[in-house]
Amino acid sequence: MIKAILGAITAAAIMLVAIVLYVHASGDLSNLGTFIGGISLFTSAIVILFEAQTVTAKNHRFEQYTSAVNSFRALYREFWGEPTNAEVRRWIISAVEYESSLLPVLTERNKDPSSSGNRLDARNNETLDKLDRFLASLVRIRSFSLSPEYTYISKAQQPLWTKILNREFWIHFIYKNREELWTYLYRHWKVDLLPKNAPEKYDPKIQLKF
Repeated sequence: MIKAILGAITAAAIMLVAIVLYVHASGDLSNLGTFIGGISLFTSAIVILFEAQTVTAKNHRFEQYTSAVNSFRALYREFWGEPTNAEVRRWIISAVEYESSLLPVLTERNKDPSSSGNRLDARNNETLDKLDRFLASLVRIRSFSLSPEYTYISKAQQPLWTKILNREFWIHFIYKNREELWTYLYRHWKVDLLPKNAPEKYDPKIQLKF
């Protein structure tokens, strides 16, 4: 609304200046009506163009915001709605489930960090695949937080949405509480998921910097 008013004021100012210059230059008022009509058409075109640009800009911002919301909803469904991710979250948070479900698999896998060093059986590979899919979700959350889409979310909403999709919480928790899982992340997911100052092993003197 304010931009439209400013556009109208600008157009009126242009029209007034043009009339003054015309009268000053010609001194003839007989064709003033025709001249004013021409200037009116010109200024009207400016106002219409200005308003069209304003509407286009608003529509573009709305489309960007809608895109960001859709991306967030997709990530939310993936992270919190998929049964596999729910299972892996339990494995990580629960000490009992971690020791029974993940620890034996990670202990065996970490013996040989090379890509050809996987000697797990089918069942344990399925467990590792579920873990990798969970970690891939964290990577996608990180990618979203670094993308231009994230900036389209309002400043008031950003902290709330970050709390719901809190990648840093999981990385911090694993770093401090799950040594074998941290070793696996460091060897296989360091570039995609961990901060640059991440050490190979937990060090209370080193605080992760995201």
